Amino acid sequence: MIALFPFAQLGAFDAVVPGSNVFLATVLTFGTIAIAFRTVSWLAATQFDRLLLGVAYVFGVVGFVATGDPALAFAPPAVTLAWLVVGRYTETAGGTAVRRQAPGGDRTDQSRGGDEDDTALDADELNTDPPGHDFSDVGGMADLKETLTDRVIDPLTRRDVYDHYGIGAVNGVLFHGPPGCGKTFVASAVAAETDYNYVEVTPSDITSKYIGEAADNVAAVFEAARENEPCLVFIDEIDAIAGDRSGRMATSEQQMVNQLLTELESQHDSEIVVFAATNYLEDVDDAILRSGRFDERIEVPPPDRQARLEILRLELAEAPVGDNVSLEAVAESTAGYASSDVTLVADVAIRHAIADESPVEQSHLRQAIAEIDTSIPDWLDRYEDHFDEDLGRSSSDQPRQFDDLPGMDELTAAIDRRVLEPVRNADGYERYGVAPVDGTLLYGPPDAGKTSLARSIAAELDRPVVEISPDRFRRESVDEPAERTAEIVEDAREIAPSVLVLDDVDELAPASGGSRATKRVATQLETLLPTLEDDVLVVGTARSVEGVNVDVLHAGAFDERIEVPPPDAATRAAILSDALPAGFLADTVDFDAVADATAGFSLRDVRHLAGRVAREAVRREEPITTDRLVAEAEAVEPTLAGWDGPRMDHLRSSAVPDGIGRRR
Repeated sequence: MIALFPFAQLGAFDAVVPGSNVFLATVLTFGTIAIAFRTVSWLAATQFDRLLLGVAYVFGVVGFVATGDPALAFAPPAVTLAWLVVGRYTETAGGTAVRRQAPGGDRTDQSRGGDEDDTALDADELNTDPPGHDFSDVGGMADLKETLTDRVIDPLTRRDVYDHYGIGAVNGVLFHGPPGCGKTFVASAVAAETDYNYVEVTPSDITSKYIGEAADNVAAVFEAARENEPCLVFIDEIDAIAGDRSGRMATSEQQMVNQLLTELESQHDSEIVVFAATNYLEDVDDAILRSGRFDERIEVPPPDRQARLEILRLELAEAPVGDNVSLEAVAESTAGYASSDVTLVADVAIRHAIADESPVEQSHLRQAIAEIDTSIPDWLDRYEDHFDEDLGRSSSDQPRQFDDLPGMDELTAAIDRRVLEPVRNADGYERYGVAPVDGTLLYGPPDAGKTSLARSIAAELDRPVVEISPDRFRRESVDEPAERTAEIVEDAREIAPSVLVLDDVDELAPASGGSRATKRVATQLETLLPTLEDDVLVVGTARSVEGVNVDVLHAGAFDERIEVPPPDAATRAAILSDALPAGFLADTVDFDAVADATAGFSLRDVRHLAGRVAREAVRREEPITTDRLVAEAEAVEPTLAGWDGPRMDHLRSSAVPDGIGRRR
C-alpha cells in the first residue's frame, strides 16, 4: 500500500479518491455500529461486531494511505478502545460474559486466558455412583420414609405392576422445608433404596456467567443421567437455578430455565427420576412447578423428639459412650434444632470427650448443647405445634375441648350459649318457631385464638372438622381453588354431621373482590353455603366482619357473629401457666407481672415466649423465674400492640339481614 503514495499525488487519482472526511466518517460509522452491537448479548455472540471493527480498520488504513490524514491512523484504535470499554461495562453490569464458539467447535474465552475459570460441565466427569447410605442411616423421619416408600420407591421398584394397572411411576419429587433438615440426605438415600445411580448438582455446578453455558450445563447433567439409567437426578436449591423472577430474567437465565424445562419434559420414556429441593415452594419458578415433573411435593420438617433421638444414636453409634448417658434428655433439650444441628451436637460432644480422653458423658453433651444453638430460629414459629409435643403439650391442630383452652372461659361460655345450645337443642327452638343456628363468624385480630375456637366447636359437638383455608390451598399447591372449595364442601356434606371451618374467610372471599381466582372462590361459597343442611355447621374466622364479601356474609351461614378480642392479661397468664413445664417453674413465679410484660402479645407470641424459655430451661437445667420470663418478653415485638379492631358485639345478628333468606 506504500506504493500508492506516489499515485495519491497525481491529479487524476485525486479526482476519484474520496476526501479524508469521507473516510473518517465511514470509519466512525462502522465503529459506532460495532459498539452498539456489543451492547446486545445475542448480537455480540455472533461476533458480527468484530467484523464491523475489521471493516473500520480497512477503511482507516486505505484512507490514511490515500489521503495521508493522520486522523485516519488514530480513528480505528480509538473506536476499538471504546468498543472494549463498552464491552467490559456490559459484562460487569449484566454479570455475564460471552463465550465464543471457535471454528473447530471448542469453547474458547476471549476475555481471559487459560482454563482456570472454566465452569462448563462435562457429562463424563459427573459422579453417578450410588450413594453409600440408605434409609437405615436416616435418623427418625418415619412418616417421611413411609410416604416416600408408598409414593416413590414402590412405584419405581415395581414398574411392571404399576404399568399393568395403568399407573405410571412417579417422575419427580420436590422437597421443601427449612435448611439443614435432611432433604439432600434423604434424596440420596432414596437412590440407594431403589438401586438407582445418583447425580447431584447444586446451583454452582449449573449457573455460569457465560451466555449459553448454563443451558449447556443442564443438558450435560441429563446426558450423564441418560448414560447411567436408571438414575436419580437431585437438584439442590432449585430456586437458585429456576427461581421466581416474575418475568425479569437475563438471556442466559431464560436459556437455562428453558433447557431445564425441556429436559424435565423429555424424560417420560426413560428411567430417570428427578428430585429437587427448596426452602420455600413459592420461590420456585411457576413454569417449573407446572411442568408436570414435580407432582409429588413433600415437606421435610425439622426433626421431632424421636427423630432427634435416633440421629443422636446413629452419630454416637461408633463412639464410646458412658453408661449413664441419657440421649432422651439430650433429644428433649434440642427441640427446635435442625437435623444438621443435632449431628453437630454429637460431633462436638465427641471432640470434647477426645480432649478429656474419656467416653462421651452427659457433661460433654450438655457442653455441646450450650455451645450450639438452632440454625433455623426464623422457622420455629412456623413449626411451633411441631415442637409442642417436646414440651408435653398437645398440637393445636387437634381440636380441643373448651375446658382445655386456658383463659378463654368467658368467650367459650358465650359460644356455648349462642351457638352450641341452639344446635344441641334444635327441636326445642323449632317448637317455638325459632330457626336453628346455621353457623357463626368469629372475628378479631390475628392469632387471637379464632381457629382454635372454631375447631373446638367441633370437639364440643363431637363432630369431624372439614376445613377450607388459604393455608390449606398453599399446602396442597392447589391450582384451581374454586374447584377444590366445591370438593371440600361436598366432603363436609358426605360425612355429616360435621363442622365446616372457613378459616380466614376474609382472604377466601374478601370484600375488595381480589383476583379472578379469589372471586371464583367467593362465587362458589355464595352458591354452595345455602345448600347445606342442618347437619353441617359452618364456622368462619375473619379479622373483621367488613372484610368479608357481602354476598358470602349473607349466604345464610353466619347467623351469629362473635368477636374474639386480643388476649387480656388473665388469658395471657393462664396460657403461660399451661404452656410452661411445671417441673422447671420456680415456686415464686409471678404470672401477673409476666402478663403485664406481655401486653399486646397474641396467643402465638405468648406460646412462642413459653416455648423459647422452656427450651432454654431444659437445655441449661435451670429453673424458670419471673425475671427470666419478663426479660424474654421484653425482647419480643408484640404482634397486637396498638390493635384497635372493629367491635360489633353491640350489633345483634338479627340486625344484619340475610340477603338470601335461607331457611333450614
